[in-house]
Amino acid sequence: MFQRNLETANPNRNRRVMLMASLLLPVVANAQPAAVRDIFIGMVVEDQGQLLLERCDLGGTRYTLSNATDADDPLGKLRILRHDHALVQAELIASYRQVGDTHILDVSDVGETRTGKSCHLKDALDDMLSDAMEPPRALQHGVPDAALVGHYYLSGVMETGSELRLKADGRFDWYISYGAVDQVANGHWGRKDDTVTLAADLPAKGKPVFRADERLVWDEFVERQFREQARLKQEAAVLALCPWNIDAASSAPPMATDEHPVAGPEQVAKAARTKVAAEIARDAAAAAAAKAVAGGAGDADRDAASAAMAAWQNAQYDMEQAHVAANLAVPLIDPPLMPAACRLPDEDRWAKIPVSEWQRGIAVLVGDPVIELQLSRVGVTFTYDDGHQEMARTARGWAFAPLRPGAAVTRLDLAMPSPVSRSETLRIAPLAEGVQTVIANMQQVIEPPFEVMTLEVKGRDLIPADMPRGRYSRH
Repeated sequence: MFQRNLETANPNRNRRVMLMASLLLPVVANAQPAAVRDIFIGMVVEDQGQLLLERCDLGGTRYTLSNATDADDPLGKLRILRHDHALVQAELIASYRQVGDTHILDVSDVGETRTGKSCHLKDALDDMLSDAMEPPRALQHGVPDAALVGHYYLSGVMETGSELRLKADGRFDWYISYGAVDQVANGHWGRKDDTVTLAADLPAKGKPVFRADERLVWDEFVERQFREQARLKQEAAVLALCPWNIDAASSAPPMATDEHPVAGPEQVAKAARTKVAAEIARDAAAAAAAKAVAGGAGDADRDAASAAMAAWQNAQYDMEQAHVAANLAVPLIDPPLMPAACRLPDEDRWAKIPVSEWQRGIAVLVGDPVIELQLSRVGVTFTYDDGHQEMARTARGWAFAPLRPGAAVTRLDLAMPSPVSRSETLRIAPLAEGVQTVIANMQQVIEPPFEVMTLEVKGRDLIPADMPRGRYSRH
């Protein structure tokens, strides 16, 4: 997608480009807006959803990035890079203009890129000092051994499944499942003598959990998520108003069998009586339900409706059993007719939704792409630039707020539920319609199941110290 990576570029050409940019940028920064395009090199950063280019010098001049009018969305390419990499250095072909105190680059194209490293001298020095002073914790206990690289499976522990993958780059993935508990860990590994040490990645103190990511347009998929959430709320409202079990009332009857002897007149008569009783109970349940949701209804009316529904279910069961005992086909009688307030509208939830029928809105999608998880129960407060606020809670990652004519959402307050109980504020570029995706770094809030695990090397197997009966073996 991008032309090429800086690491594979001609080094002499890079030096020429850097020199050209260092000579041109001071001049351009003081010039009047012009359509002349130059090469600009720096770190691509994001502030409140807005992409910026930060010069690779001590001054760190920042330029607001905008797509040139004749460009094919180069900022979209940069957002994809930013999505996958925390550090992105890029060469941009752009023209400069200034609005007030704001320096703006109208980007026509993206040239060479480099990811994973900062071009700032201070960051490079910090990385060098950090690497020198604090090596990976696993390396304090040894170094990766190529002879042990591979995929291991646990045996010898009842009702427990576990896998361990030791990678050649010194990283490991670990998984265990026992009962209803599933746990995972990732980190560094090393070997010293006959001991393998796994040092799990720990939450980084002080780093934010949430960060604003890319924007998505409102499309049919988003519209369907919006409607599905509205239906879930409607279902909850119906359940609160009509707490009796409607589904059980319309369960499929059992089929008659040939296991019973030929029925006598009494059994046939009993079957007929149970059918009449079931129909009476059904009608009584329908009447009680209608009364329970009518104006002025109280708790006694709702209790009576629940009791009538239970009586109908019992009568239906008695009818089914009596007909089976009489070797008769079980009658198919209609369930109680529920009042409109207790019914959900019939709709084809997978039919195509014409654009003209889209309700539209503002959405937030919260998830951790590393573990492929969309988060539920995250509280989201949408704050519009006119001061209005809307509160929602994510379900399967999605939370929605309505459109407000002439207003846009500029701030998101996100709150994770207990036991995490973390709250953070994200300021975003104005969003009048569409989707703001938010990446949640769950590694920041989920403690690993262990900090350090040691395993003894025995031949081709690894014996965990805390599970002496267990054995990790390569297959």
